[in-house]
Amino acid sequence: MAIQHVEFRRLVEEAFGPLCRAYGLRMPAEGSLALRLDGAEMFLTVAYDASRSRELVSSFGLQAGVVHAVQRPFQLSELLRAVGQYDLPEAQMQEIVASHDEVAAALHHLAGLYTAYGQDALRGDRALFSRLDAQRDLDCWRYEHDRDLDRVSRAAYVAWAHRQYDAVASLLSPFKERLTTDERRMLDLAKAQLPKG
Repeated sequence: MAIQHVEFRRLVEEAFGPLCRAYGLRMPAEGSLALRLDGAEMFLTVAYDASRSRELVSSFGLQAGVVHAVQRPFQLSELLRAVGQYDLPEAQMQEIVASHDEVAAALHHLAGLYTAYGQDALRGDRALFSRLDAQRDLDCWRYEHDRDLDRVSRAAYVAWAHRQYDAVASLLSPFKERLTTDERRMLDLAKAQLPKG
């Protein structure tokens, strides 16, 4: 049987109630499968996709206007990495998958992670949110850089196949430090084929 809105709210209140009381978070009056717990300066969301994926997701952030003009929600995985908990499986995941029977235990697990590692986030600590902002910016840069490198690498292999060594060299040179062994070898061989001068 699917979890209903009222039941989910009750389970969230049971698991997150101590955090709400400790950090001044307000539980919404109405039940929903996506709940937002609001504090004076920060918020925390908990949502469950009961009909399809069975994913339990959570995000948190500072209220709009505290630091940024708009809210910038962060995932629990980002928090765990920011506080040095890289080895926890949740540091690499965006969600926890739970059947209907497992939702209560998963919510308690989620609340336990916030209790253990999220106290600064729940207090709205600016230094932590500054680290989270920097980490997010770096993650975005890495993603964009990796995407560019993938595109350039494919183009370099095509140029190599057509013996366009100048194109290979100009494509791969800006990424020299991040190339695979094969790509580095291709770059070196392409440069060796270029006219000296």
